[in-house]
Amino acid sequence: MSPSLRLLSILSWVALLVPCSLAFLLLGHILWGGLPRISWEFIFSNPKQMGLSGGIFPILVATALTSGLALMVVVPLGTGAALFHVLNERRFPRSAAALSVALDVLGGAPSIVFGMFGLVVFCEALGWGVSIASGSAVLAMMCLPYYTRSAEAWLRLNFWQQMKVAQGAGLAPAKAILAVILPAWTPGLIQSAVLTLGRSLAETAALLFTAGYVMRMPQSIFDPGRTVSVHIFELVMNTPGGNQRALAASAVMLGALFAIHVMAARMQERLHRNHL
Repeated sequence: MSPSLRLLSILSWVALLVPCSLAFLLLGHILWGGLPRISWEFIFSNPKQMGLSGGIFPILVATALTSGLALMVVVPLGTGAALFHVLNERRFPRSAAALSVALDVLGGAPSIVFGMFGLVVFCEALGWGVSIASGSAVLAMMCLPYYTRSAEAWLRLNFWQQMKVAQGAGLAPAKAILAVILPAWTPGLIQSAVLTLGRSLAETAALLFTAGYVMRMPQSIFDPGRTVSVHIFELVMNTPGGNQRALAASAVMLGALFAIHVMAARMQERLHRNHL
């Protein structure tokens, strides 16, 4: 083996081992500190003493509502934007370029800016107040470029080849998209949605401004609620002795993400088999 190939091989192993090692260290730290404190009571009871005792059930409910509502907005809008970009980047280059710039600006803006915008527009101008609805709207704005770019990458795979085959079979363009292209790439769109869900669960700063940080059970989407990421932040930064409880909440969130990824993978396999 030549020296250049040997150096390239070493660099490749380093590029593989360093991120994997960091990921295992992070997961090991969270699981080692958090798993011993997880129980049914911790998951299904209400928090007490600023989160130092009790559980996190209202926090899980607020997290599910906030991220779920955001995905309900992001998935149809993002899929439509991705389709528009793929279909019309040659016919309407200026509109496609404007869409790209808008997505890049949204994707690159700091989360604290989204939080300030949401506080002014959703909480105050629209009268939603500091609530799950306001937090979901801000999350949707933040996650829209992430999902759209991911969905666009999936749709570009053999898009025009499939379109030509469908049109050759006598299908109109709209019918070809609805009956052939979208069903074929539904597994990829599901993966994009799952990755976007992970992005939404990690958000903290913007939700402090818009969704709030109260720990009681929300009665509607116009009540404030504390998400898991905000709960972890409050325990670590503002609650003396809250580090271990924060690790337990982090372990629960990682477990939920793992379960969602497993269910999404099985759904993708089933859809792929049915499509074949």
